[in-house]
Amino acid sequence: MTENVVVQFGNEVARKDVRFFTGEALAFHFDSVPTGASVAITIAEHSHQSPLLQHVTQDSQAVLSTDDLAALPEGQSCVYNIWLLANGEQELVQYGSLTSRSTILPENLLGMTTEIFSADTPPTLLIDGDSVMAHTGFRDLLVSTTGDVALVPPEYNQAVGGHTIIDMLDSAGSVIERIVPDNTIVVVGPIGANRELNATVEDHRAQIQDLFDRYVAAGATVVAVPTLPDGRTSAEDVDPNGNDAYYAELAQIIRDIAALNPSVIAVDVSGFDPVTMKDDRTHPNVSHGAAYLAGQTASTIRSLVAGNRMDNAANRLGALATFDGDTPAAATGVSGIVPTGWQATRAVGTGSWTISRAVNNDLIVSITDAPDKGQLQLRVDVTMEAATGEIFDSIFEVSVDAASTGFNGIQTLTVDGSILGGYFDVAVANPPTETLYPHAKLVALTADRTTVPAILRLSVAAGGSVTYRVTKAGLFKVDYDLGTTPVILVPPTNTSLPTIDNLTPVVGDTLTASNGAWSGSPTAYATQWLADGVAISGATENILTVGAELEGTALSVSVIATNADGQSAPTVSAATSAVTAPVASAIVAWDSQINSPAPEQLAYSDSDRTVSATAAINGMRHTRGATAISGTVYFEIGATVGVNGLGISGDTIDYATGGQNGVSRCYWSGAYVFHTGGASFMGSGNTIADGDIIQIAIDTTTSQFWLRKAGDTVWNNNAAADPATSTSGFSCSGMTGAIYPYVNLKNDAAAQVVLHGSSDRIAGTAPAGYGPIG
Repeated sequence: MTENVVVQFGNEVARKDVRFFTGEALAFHFDSVPTGASVAITIAEHSHQSPLLQHVTQDSQAVLSTDDLAALPEGQSCVYNIWLLANGEQELVQYGSLTSRSTILPENLLGMTTEIFSADTPPTLLIDGDSVMAHTGFRDLLVSTTGDVALVPPEYNQAVGGHTIIDMLDSAGSVIERIVPDNTIVVVGPIGANRELNATVEDHRAQIQDLFDRYVAAGATVVAVPTLPDGRTSAEDVDPNGNDAYYAELAQIIRDIAALNPSVIAVDVSGFDPVTMKDDRTHPNVSHGAAYLAGQTASTIRSLVAGNRMDNAANRLGALATFDGDTPAAATGVSGIVPTGWQATRAVGTGSWTISRAVNNDLIVSITDAPDKGQLQLRVDVTMEAATGEIFDSIFEVSVDAASTGFNGIQTLTVDGSILGGYFDVAVANPPTETLYPHAKLVALTADRTTVPAILRLSVAAGGSVTYRVTKAGLFKVDYDLGTTPVILVPPTNTSLPTIDNLTPVVGDTLTASNGAWSGSPTAYATQWLADGVAISGATENILTVGAELEGTALSVSVIATNADGQSAPTVSAATSAVTAPVASAIVAWDSQINSPAPEQLAYSDSDRTVSATAAINGMRHTRGATAISGTVYFEIGATVGVNGLGISGDTIDYATGGQNGVSRCYWSGAYVFHTGGASFMGSGNTIADGDIIQIAIDTTTSQFWLRKAGDTVWNNNAAADPATSTSGFSCSGMTGAIYPYVNLKNDAAAQVVLHGSSDRIAGTAPAGYGPIG
């Protein structure tokens, strides 16, 4: 048999870990070798040693025979490099670990057990330790690179930040109760990073031995991760609990225990570089340290398990597992081909995805310059009788091209009815260099089913360009029972649809959507606005400003709720009526004709909304609005400069004779309560200053009016006054005839005032039940 490895020539160096069984050949396939170039493969036990094996070719593949590979140690990870040789230069293309897995493991190799697990009945994976083990950067990558050989229960992580070895011993019971005897791997570490006060190294030796013995006695194999070096000597660090000499002693204790106990395996972390792999004295960084630690731990786990879950007969996908057969893609936003029996749909976003084939038949899924966050979903529904309480798991083999940008996670889902269960498995360096095996959380069905699906979602961030290679898939019925009722995951369920606050939108309106009501205590919501049912690019917040491009479409909003158990199905609100163009507001202006006896002293502009004094002004001048007020009306007057008083007036005209032109000038009897000198019944301080905007509400049916400056919360300087409830207004019952906005300008050539009486000009919020003049 031959294990096949695909090598891609990209802009960045790729990492791919390779595992094969002793006696198999190894074939490296190159997507394309530049003309005249050669490819060199080098393999060594460690990067600082001379190669055990070296192979050079100009062909599109390089086959290493069993004889070639005989030089490699069985059951132990080596390192390999692939170099491109061209024009007298050499360029590293791909690297990673390479493990020749024994059919019978050698005894006591770093304490490695002589037992081997089988992917046909995959071992349960549990994690114990402190914050390094609990960190998602480590856990997500470890789980996602071992999903094809191990089973991960919902509560697999028992690591807690700050835990000492004593804390681990105290909480060991919660790990032991989850151990499936003779079929569980417990990853423990990094032992000793958090030290008990006054504890000695020998104290730790006994405590570590005690912890490992408890897990082994319960039927587990322990994979032990030593404390990571931090690059400091005891002379450099006054704290003896945190230096490399102390950590080295603890690492040696773990190796000593592993050498004597075949059920304890020590992870080799000798290549950990604290300078590049830590951001602080304690924790590995995600981009390098967590990836290295997860990779070393995954290699150790993988060397213990024979086979691959997706290749065994328990895989319910059968021939569908390798994505054979091509059907033209038909879904919106998806072009190219779709494997026979599968569905490919754009689940999130408005970008365009392409699906094609690689030379070795792998599925290539890509998107370029995503306009917004997006997801492509691959789904297959398998016909089977599935009973309530049965547990299913789905898994995929996926890699990400090294040149990708905007990698945003891989999601694998199982389904119970309309409920999606699952989680983002990958929260690692962007993009991850390892081959990933994301798999769903274990879900116990709450109802009988006749079909069970396997679902993969591939994500991209806004602006990203990502290429995924999807190789295999699997769907499994899982026999997992710890003597308790199986965990039933319950993602949120909608109980009341999302709503939109305005169902008759006009271009320019701002709409606000609610999330609706949900059971299951959601912790996050994903919002997507729709126009005629199609996602609006970039509209993923709960507020939407209605642009002109949406005129004529009905708007709705889709909400997905998430909790610890997974995502809900998308839930869509009721749609609005079709968006309409804004109706031009009537012009509400000052009456430019009524001051005709002195036309040279006032000037009107902006369709008569603005009145200004001219250089000829020689006294106070008055003007009023052109439109009479009727009903419950709200308007604003902007006192730009030189306003003496303002308010409302009647239509009775009094005349004063004389003046520069020897002609009559008019004014109106009325009520104005804001002016430069103040008004006693408004209280002290209620005077006009240049730049103020005065808000005025009037109810002609009750002959009351209310005023305040923009920014104030109290009308009429009276906390009890409220036009919305028609309480404590000023009376205008003594005014006769029609009522108008009114202003009195000072004898000031710079005086100016603006009337805001239409909906397009009013800046403030009208009281409930009040509308503009026009």
